[in-house]
Amino acid sequence: MATPAMGVTDRILEALDEDSRTRDEVIEVTSQQGVVTLVGEVKSEQVRRAAEEVARKQPGVVTLVNEIKVR
Repeated sequence: MATPAMGVTDRILEALDEDSRTRDEVIEVTSQQGVVTLVGEVKSEQVRRAAEEVARKQPGVVTLVNEIKVR
């Protein structure tokens, strides 16, 4: 479970792993000063949007760049 002491990248990775829509996908997450970037390839546009939704909900995300591609 995510804790306040966790960094934004760790919180997002954990949330993606806990979400049934995104847990089976390989998504890389990087963050720098609140700018979060998602990178990877997923099976559908719905999963791409779900990953973005999950990431945006995490504390510390100021800007989200979604570079995930659909296979």
